[in-house]
Amino acid sequence: MKRPAALFFVVILLFSSLFSCSTTGNMHTPCRDVVVAMTAVEIGLPTGRYYSITSSEGDKEYISHSLISSIFGNGTLPAVTADWLDCALFLSLKDSPCEFVVILCTCRDAAEDTAALFHSRLDAIKITKTAPEYSQMIENASVTIIGNYAILIISKDPTTALRAAKRAIRK
Repeated sequence: MKRPAALFFVVILLFSSLFSCSTTGNMHTPCRDVVVAMTAVEIGLPTGRYYSITSSEGDKEYISHSLISSIFGNGTLPAVTADWLDCALFLSLKDSPCEFVVILCTCRDAAEDTAALFHSRLDAIKITKTAPEYSQMIENASVTIIGNYAILIISKDPTTALRAAKRAIRK
């Protein structure tokens, strides 16, 4: 009688782990590696800086809550950040709107919410970066979800950058 109950319990645990909105373990490509792969294929990459949530606090590459708030939350930390497992980005230090952002979320729903943040970010960039030389880059920007990764690409060649991201994630 104990065996069927134990088997039932194991089956319930397996199903709950398959369908829950969380990820356990470290079985993912670090977001910084994906961002580096994307920037490596960008021709004419402007001077910029990489940021990563996994960098040590105080490191120039560390993504602070205030940086995330200013980029994605209009000064307020977006609620979806509670569902971010990893986050990395490349920001241009010049006036260029060139950005590469990769965020690994706990689940697909959180990745979709993060993609919505990216669309809001693009809307804000369209208002602030009005120089004619940037219009094509902004219009061709890419917001993509791959598994639980949300990806924002604002570059001269987002198609090539997205291919590089897919290769990096599937390694």
